[in-house]
Amino acid sequence: MPLRLIWTQDEEVIEDIIHATNKQTEVTSEQFFAITTFARHLEAFFKNFPEGKRLYYERRSRQYDGLPIEKTRVVLQTNAVRAFSAMFLAEPHSTVRRYKSLSERVGKDIFIHEHKLYPYYTSAYALYLLEFLFRNQKVDSKYKVARFQILLAVRLLGNSSPIPKWNANAMDKYCEAICESLWDASKADALFDKALKAIDAVAGASLDRDKLHEAKFTEELMLYCATL
Repeated sequence: MPLRLIWTQDEEVIEDIIHATNKQTEVTSEQFFAITTFARHLEAFFKNFPEGKRLYYERRSRQYDGLPIEKTRVVLQTNAVRAFSAMFLAEPHSTVRRYKSLSERVGKDIFIHEHKLYPYYTSAYALYLLEFLFRNQKVDSKYKVARFQILLAVRLLGNSSPIPKWNANAMDKYCEAICESLWDASKADALFDKALKAIDAVAGASLDRDKLHEAKFTEELMLYCATL
């Protein structure tokens, strides 16, 4: 059986080769997305922030292994999809039990060329910071079941303005206003505390997993945050 070995570091050539050989070798949708122009731009955008604010979008599995990078700052595609969908598409109820349906929207209405990149960074950074607060016991672990609902509340309370169009320059300013609070420790603590109180107000006596993952809870949370 003939073996053809091709060596290149040119991302466009790699993309062409993968597309051309996909008929012979099964390639997952995630692998295809990893080589798209959008994914490369997203990776570069995350890295472009100053060190304390920087995240690393993982386009290819384990690409940052062995590098002197804080592992908690590496953003997996699954977490990026969940965080963006929860925070900006207002679908926290779809992030866990219905994740497959979300993943199938990658390249359709999630991670598409027409979108500004800032919302993806903002949601990923909000999730990174929330996990930091969990690890350091600044947020009670009982709220882990509501982590994506918390992200939605953080956006609604962090910037009450309507979401601009996805490709508008105003989207960057909208996201930056939220990030300015997330980047400041005291402001971030106050914002998350406010978001937790909103979750409590809507959830009632207990954080019932089934209730949290219903669209009705999301709707009630959005209505409640609009009154604050």
